[in-house]
Amino acid sequence: MENHKKEEMDTEKSKNSEESEKQEQREKLISTHIFILPFKILNPDNIDRIELLLKEKEKWEDCKINPDVEKYLNKYAKEALFSNYGDSGNDDKVIEKIYKDIQKGIYKIYFEHNDKEAEKSFKKEYLLEIEDIKLKCFDTNIGTLSFILNNRKYKEIEDILYINNLGRKLYRAYTREECPKISLYDTNRREIVSQDIYSADIVKKTEKLKNNIISYFLKTEDIEIILDDRMFVMSHYISEPKKEKGIEDFFFEEKQIDEWRKSKNWYKYIFIDTGDPMCQDEKMMEELLENSTYVRWKDYKTLYGISRYSFSAWSSSDFINNHMKNHYFQLVSLVVAQKATIISLNEKMNNLINRIINGKDNETYESNEETKEYLTYLSKMHFSEITQQEQGIELYDFFQKKMRIKELLEELDLKIKTLNKKLERDSDKRDEEREKENQSKIERFGILFAIVGLFAGGIFEISFEGKSILEIATMVILIVCVVIFSKPLINYSEFPKYLKEVCDSWKGKKNDRKE
Repeated sequence: MENHKKEEMDTEKSKNSEESEKQEQREKLISTHIFILPFKILNPDNIDRIELLLKEKEKWEDCKINPDVEKYLNKYAKEALFSNYGDSGNDDKVIEKIYKDIQKGIYKIYFEHNDKEAEKSFKKEYLLEIEDIKLKCFDTNIGTLSFILNNRKYKEIEDILYINNLGRKLYRAYTREECPKISLYDTNRREIVSQDIYSADIVKKTEKLKNNIISYFLKTEDIEIILDDRMFVMSHYISEPKKEKGIEDFFFEEKQIDEWRKSKNWYKYIFIDTGDPMCQDEKMMEELLENSTYVRWKDYKTLYGISRYSFSAWSSSDFINNHMKNHYFQLVSLVVAQKATIISLNEKMNNLINRIINGKDNETYESNEETKEYLTYLSKMHFSEITQQEQGIELYDFFQKKMRIKELLEELDLKIKTLNKKLERDSDKRDEEREKENQSKIERFGILFAIVGLFAGGIFEISFEGKSILEIATMVILIVCVVIFSKPLINYSEFPKYLKEVCDSWKGKKNDRKE
């Protein structure tokens, strides 16, 4: 009997142990996915940005600076990234807030694929834990809305790829695109907002986004989508290295660690693909992976991949996960905002150049905001380094290169310099023409005054005694004729204006000589 009870107890313990293991397995973090939406803030002047952007501002609270991140970043980067950091010039210009009413909620992705020709159909459903939803606004009227999500259920690389590809969609980009339905649930698992991405759209004339999820948090009429039709992706996949027979994968055995250069899955992970890779040339794929992979910690089973729309990491442990959500999140947010700012300024410069070419804005360029915003960007956001940590410097340089920050800035700088030179030449030409015109007017008035003076002097010097009224009238008529016939030469009504211009010009030259 006692043996039987002991066996029952052992069985119960075994069951409990198995349940505990299963629970631990369910709760173990498999991957983190961060979707970042950069946008341009419209009409921000003299308006509280919080009032301008947020639907329910009482549901947001200020973010606290992570102490490790504060030590990681240099002074200028912290001033660019964090609200009211440093001098008072940052007040209400740089904003970082967190949405407090949805933490531990669910970000649900549902997708159906139906291929009648291939007779292939399947459904995908992913329930991701919402860790945070963050808003950042920068000094250059650029903002980001970020969804920080955790995956504790889906282990396979195919699932990770689908989460990255489907979860970042904002609207249907082309007619036949297959789109997911995305829903958000609160902590009590009640649906609070949902959007069928196939029905979401962007109004092309105004670039206004029609998406229920984004408009649940932001007043979308006051923002404009910039950079891409999809959100930027940060992803960290945690998995033990393995190489299953017949399955090409980037989780390598130790001796095969360098096979990432030929891995289709590693390519799809970096470039956010599902199905067949969008590069079907082996040599080109190797070159792209070589140029997109950061391998400093490869032998510690950690790889980073960077493209213009993703910052991805794979590791065999969750050691770098905190860095992804904090240190690298701030780094990525800054570089994404840099690119969005430069593109926004480039667009404004293009519009300004077109106005000037069409002769609509020659005189008002100096009072435009473009130059001011460009100088604000250079002083507040453009840094060669944002940290003294070696890996941080390398990743920042790597990411800036992939986002083509240098080339985009050179293009903007060239437009500004070329426009300034053109306006300087036009201004010099206008000054020269004005000087010639003033000189010509002086000469013409001088001739007229000389003629009138000559005749007037003759009249007053000649004695009227013995002269007939007819002779005197003839002289007066002659002077009047001179004035009348000179009218095509001189506009008398503008004489006071001409005289003022001449006097102002003379005074200006006199002051220049004094200086």
